Parts: sequence; C-alpha cells; structure tokens
Amino acid sequence: MRQMRPHAAWVLAVVGVLAAQACTDSDPMGPDTDILVVRAFLFAGEPVADIRVTTTVPLVSEDTLGTPVSDAAVWLERDGIRFDLIATPGAEGAYHYPGSDLVIAEGEVFELGISRGSESLSATTVVPSAPEGFAVSSDVLEVVDLTAGFRGPGGFAFGGLIVRWINPERDLFFVVVDNLETDPEQIPAPEFIREARRFVSAPTPADSTTISQLSLTHLGEHRILLYHVNQEYADLYEGRVQDSRDLNEPPSNIRGGLGVFSAFASREGTFTALLTSD
Repeated sequence: MRQMRPHAAWVLAVVGVLAAQACTDSDPMGPDTDILVVRAFLFAGEPVADIRVTTTVPLVSEDTLGTPVSDAAVWLERDGIRFDLIATPGAEGAYHYPGSDLVIAEGEVFELGISRGSESLSATTVVPSAPEGFAVSSDVLEVVDLTAGFRGPGGFAFGGLIVRWINPERDLFFVVVDNLETDPEQIPAPEFIREARRFVSAPTPADSTTISQLSLTHLGEHRILLYHVNQEYADLYEGRVQDSRDLNEPPSNIRGGLGVFSAFASREGTFTALLTSD
C-alpha cells in the first residue's frame, strides 16, 4: 500500500477553509456551524484506506484543518452490496475497509455513505481506466549542481525526462514523483529551493509531461506514478487557488456536506537521478 497520496493535505484544508466562507454567506451563524468535510479516494487495485472526515474550519480560526471526526458511520456500496468501513487506529478522522473481499476495479461505480447524528452524506464516483501507452523517455535523469551558477545564455543546463501516455479523449491525468531512497543525497541547490522529496503535477488533458531537474530535490532512485483522474478531483484542484478576498463555495461532489469523493487508476515506472559534472 502506498503511504503518500496525491495532494492529500490541501484537499481538506481548501475545502474546510473555503466552506467556512460559504457558510457565512448563507447563514449568519455560519462561523459556529460544523459541516462535515470529506476527502475520500479510491485507487484501482488497492485496499480502501484513504477516507477522511473532518469538520469545517471557522473563518475566524487560525487553523487550516478542521477537527477530525472518528465517530461517523462510513460505508461504500457497489451493485447494491454494502461494505462497512471502520475507524483507523492512530489516525483520527481516517477510515478503512478491514476485509479482503472489496477489490477496486476499473469502470466500477461506487456510492459513499456517511452518517453522524442527524447528518447524512453521500457521493458517487466511477473508477477510471488505467493509463494506456505509459512510457518514460529514459531510466536516468542527469542533474547538475545548481549552486554553480548559470551555464551560458540559455540559463541552467537542465536535463529532463518525458512521460507519455495515450489520451485521444483529452481525459485528465497527473504525475507524482517520489524519491525512494532511505537516506538520499540532496541535489546541490540554493537555499530557496524546497527540500520536499515529492513532486505532484497539476491535472492536465495533455498526453505528455516533462520531469525536469527543478521537479527533484534528491539523487537516487525515483518512482513515477501516472494517475488517470475524474473531473471532480480536477475541479477541487482548480478551486485551491481562490483569492481569500473573494471566496466562493468550493467545488464539491458530496451531497449533504462538502469535499470530494473520487477514484484513480495508475501506471508506474522508475528512474534514477545522477549528478553530472558536465
């Protein structure tokens, strides 16, 4: 099971904070009203272990994440069969399916249900097909010492890998790159370049993307995950950039609450980042 999920942190933060404004606009008591916020992702071929429930964040609060909710009833339905999820120990607000009889397959339709007291939420998503024609231009990406300055009139001599896939319908895809080393060596770079070991691209309807040195921070082996995603996820991604001075109700496909219920299918590849002196 993969330990890191795409865009996981900002999904709850964006929906929770923007929802506070939506409550304020429609209800004078909005800042004191708790609305359930859902971030629920299904991954083809993987166990169900990425369902999270919180409350909204009051607009007057300095917090960016709502209060985790661990006492809700949460379930999935597929073809009329119900699968009850349970709270995940040690992870407040997280839920998972404990059995082995629920397999997430391409093309399946899932209904999410959540209840807590008088609140009742639901949502529907379809598991997309896995990307077709996935290919990476090379299994090695040569990187340079970014502290050595510019290299001629063209700027830094950055290399790059091209990730390609087949996309005649202009569906939405994004790429995640993770460093897999236990104790990786950092690529020499100025202090302003971040030290995160994960790169996540924006959803795109294209059929290729480039992974350049600026997408990486460490040397060694990396994993590339190409995700095929649904429109509800892309809508929420776009909503994260709203101006705080002009907040609108955030995109949501949760009936009775706020948030996102979406599904992903992926292909995987690897490459190695090597430091070159050229």
